[in-house]
Amino acid sequence: MSESIKTVICDFCNKSFSRKDSCNRHQKLCKDKDMKEKLKEKDNELLKKDEEINFLKTLLIANKSQTTIINNNYTNNGTIINNTISIRDMVDKLDPIDFKDIRNHMDKFSGCYIDQGVKGFAKFLCEVPCKDKFITTDFARSTIAYKTKDIKFIRDPEASYLMNTSIKENKEEIIDKATARASYINKRIREAEDDEEREEYIVKKDDIHSLKDSAENINTVKIIDKDASNIFKISGLDKCTMLENKE
Repeated sequence: MSESIKTVICDFCNKSFSRKDSCNRHQKLCKDKDMKEKLKEKDNELLKKDEEINFLKTLLIANKSQTTIINNNYTNNGTIINNTISIRDMVDKLDPIDFKDIRNHMDKFSGCYIDQGVKGFAKFLCEVPCKDKFITTDFARSTIAYKTKDIKFIRDPEASYLMNTSIKENKEEIIDKATARASYINKRIREAEDDEEREEYIVKKDDIHSLKDSAENINTVKIIDKDASNIFKISGLDKCTMLENKE
């Protein structure tokens, strides 16, 4: 009984080949290649426009939240008002962040987070142990506010204190998880079928090493990561809107 022949399909015209090298040679000259690449470029342009629209919507929400949370310094008749009262009131409604408790959630710090490096750890904090426990008070400066068990109000520019303290409290586990994940990613790089897949894993490997380096040097170097700060900023903004709607 003869075994079925494995075929390789051209990504552009769907023509089948019995050998991968034959398919690769064909793809360099395939007439449908230019057309599909142009369509892909248009799709990417549309995606970028959608991202810009969503970002502008976020800015509009931010402006609304800033007006509500951080009042102007003067009333209509010119008297000065305290512009932190409403922020403190909102923070008072939040559950406190317990840095020691974050380690109890580290089993959920999985590969999908680790592969994104420092930004992935920020996503993990926002989505798991610190979910709904902070608000954004200054969108332009990526400043968030929250409370802990010991401190009733913390204003944290770029979420750097939350990020650095969380990494410091879980340093060893972050290093262990990043090391194990990097080993797995190295294996996938060696087994990658093409350059595109290999490059995808190399990017993940670089991000994982960045996270590991940050954990290893957390006692001497303060981490300020713009991508991570933006994740906290958007997450805290969503919580602001939720609290406002309850008023």
